[in-house]
Amino acid sequence: MPNMDRITLVIKWAGAQKALLYYVIDNGNVIDVSSQRAERHGEISITYDAEASAAHHIEWSLMFPAKTLGDLHASARLEGSTTTSSKKANGNQKHHWVEDLSL
Repeated sequence: MPNMDRITLVIKWAGAQKALLYYVIDNGNVIDVSSQRAERHGEISITYDAEASAAHHIEWSLMFPAKTLGDLHASARLEGSTTTSSKKANGNQKHHWVEDLSL
């Protein structure tokens, strides 16, 4: 079994609107987010294992049909390390937020 990195991705937004984490991809590998498919208010956090790598390129899609969310930001942390990365949306987002960051 390959060495694994444990990563936590947290996506937050202002207000009480609901949103759904649709997918997460780490270095081209789809991460199972089915346990996070319930709509959440204000924050979604997921912790997953990914094959160990010097860098992780993380992509995600947050869905919120017929809604507009503001102050969207995401952060990722590599467990057991001080390595973190964050990304903030440019302005309000309508219907969905598809973004990426490198960790």
